[in-house]
Amino acid sequence: MQKRSSITCAATLIAVLAYPLAACSGAHGGPSPDTDDAGTQTSDSGTSEPQDAGHDAAQADTAPPAAACGGFSSSTSTCDSCIKGTCCAAGSTCGANAQCSALATCIESCSTSSCATACQSKYPGGISDLSAFLSCTTQRCNGACDSATRGIGDACSRPTQCASGECTNGGNGGWCTTSCTQNTDCASSSSSVTNQYGKLDWCVPTRSGAHSCFPGCSSNSDCSHYPGTHCLSVTAVNGATTGVCSF
Repeated sequence: MQKRSSITCAATLIAVLAYPLAACSGAHGGPSPDTDDAGTQTSDSGTSEPQDAGHDAAQADTAPPAAACGGFSSSTSTCDSCIKGTCCAAGSTCGANAQCSALATCIESCSTSSCATACQSKYPGGISDLSAFLSCTTQRCNGACDSATRGIGDACSRPTQCASGECTNGGNGGWCTTSCTQNTDCASSSSSVTNQYGKLDWCVPTRSGAHSCFPGCSSNSDCSHYPGTHCLSVTAVNGATTGVCSF
């Protein structure tokens, strides 16, 4: 997505604000582990002739209109259509809120979650409206505005949100995963071994005989990010006994 003219939202905008908003529901059909294993103003000067009311009115008529949909847009046509149709009201609400607009601009320049968190602390009055706009694009645009940046073990509601292109539970709420042959295949991303919740992901044999990446856990509370799952003791491909979240 873009704010104002050509600034592209960083992935952290979605990571920090959209993740908590993702609706995870639907039938539980994910893989199961094998437990057996500012503007410039201009004015006229140097003249003694006052401007008439008609001139002032003409200037007012030519003033630039407020940016449509709060200035939000996307270079992806399907996402842009959804923003300007389904989510335009939410975008306009954010654009009319100075703190929301400032928050979006601030986060756009971030490349880390800590930066985005700092932006939220600086512009707390914009969090609710920006979250509402992002919730609309996440939940009502059918994946058109998704950014495939989530790593293995990160929560997802659609495959299009995952860098691996795979979301467990048929995309009805789960985690980003991939097939694997060793635990290192389940590193969350090239920049982080752990997933967004600070847990290691494990390569575990499934009941189908394949191997897939599961987010690690030490108790059921660690699996609260993936509704309908619980922490299950399994044996990973390297023979280690560990806990993973499973449907």
